[in-house]
Parts: sequence; C-alpha cells; structure tokens
Amino acid sequence: MRDLPEILPLFPLDGVILLPGSTLPLNVFEPRYRQLVRDVMESHRLIGLIQPRESPREGHQPALYETGCAGRITALHETDDGRFLITLGGIIRFILCEEVMGDAPYRRAIVAYDGFVADRQSPKALDESARGDLIAVLLPYLDIIKADIDHDVIRRLGDEALVNAISQLCPFEPAEKQALLEARTLEDRCRLAGELLKFAIAGPIAPGNNGLIQ
Repeated sequence: MRDLPEILPLFPLDGVILLPGSTLPLNVFEPRYRQLVRDVMESHRLIGLIQPRESPREGHQPALYETGCAGRITALHETDDGRFLITLGGIIRFILCEEVMGDAPYRRAIVAYDGFVADRQSPKALDESARGDLIAVLLPYLDIIKADIDHDVIRRLGDEALVNAISQLCPFEPAEKQALLEARTLEDRCRLAGELLKFAIAGPIAPGNNGLIQ
C-alpha cells in the first residue's frame, strides 16, 4: 500500500470499468493519453481508470465519479500508426479526493486507497447457491444477446473471474457499471450483477426508465 502513488493520472472512459484482480485491454489513440502511457511507463505504470458522470463537450471537462480503479500496465504494443495497445491489470479501487493542476495534457488527481485495503486480498468464495443463481440467469442472457460463449467455460470460471467478467463485459448502463464497481464485496457485486441480468432479460425498458440504477 505504501508504494501506491498519491497522485494518479486519470483515464476517463464512459461505460468502462476495471475491477481489482481483472484485466482490461485498451486501444489508446488520443495524443494526450498516448503521452500518459509514455509517462507512466517511466515510473509506476499505474493509471486511474474512472467514469465521467456526463458526456464530454467541446471545451468542457466532464465531472467524474468519485470511485475509480488503479490499473497497472502489464502489456504494451505500439502500432505502426502510433497507437498503444495496452492491457491493464486491476490493482485497487480509489476515491478521487482532488484534481491537481499541472503541465500534463491529461487529468491527474490526489486519490485515497484507504477504504479498499481488502482489494489487495483474495475475496471470500461465493456461497454455492449465490453462484448457481448467477449462472442460471447469465446463460439465458448470453443466449438472448447471441454471445458465442461455451457454457461449460462459464461454469469453470472461478468466482471472482466470473463476477468480474459479467461486470466489465456485459453492456450495462454506465451508472449500473459504476454501482458494480462500488459494490463492497464480491458477494454484493454478484447479487447486483444477477439483478441487472434479470432486468435485461425481462425485456424493453419502460419509457422514462433508463436502467435499474438511478
């Protein structure tokens, strides 16, 4: 914990979350974020992935959610056209305390990790019934969206890998993704993911309701 940087460079992405213990491939093409990658590769290799609360507008920096996740660059490839293809490994969640000014073209912030010490430990295994309930609603959901995924592969995934894959890869609304990120424990995230899947299976969203999480 002492080695984690107090000031973290931020990579805001709408509808994308990173969870501790999981990985996330990213295609980095904007010049400011290519510079971010170059800078962190010379130091701690950590990037703070965080969601904006609103869509970006010309000349306006969107407000950010309070909670994000620090990820370490574990793989990097530079393409012929200058893009970076990177893989982030989720390390620990953080609370955004205060953004800091500077010469960097990307946003940076003072962050606190204190509330997420448990992210550095192996999570408690899911109750068998909770895992069974999640898989029971996940498989028909995958059939509905026509995902070409072997159901046996799903059943063989470990608890953390299963819940994190659902949370990161399923096309939930940004606010729903954020709720999954902020879930206190793996069990809490499992329960919420199951509810979101049930909601998606239920059919079209009623007028005036843009998701389960408001």
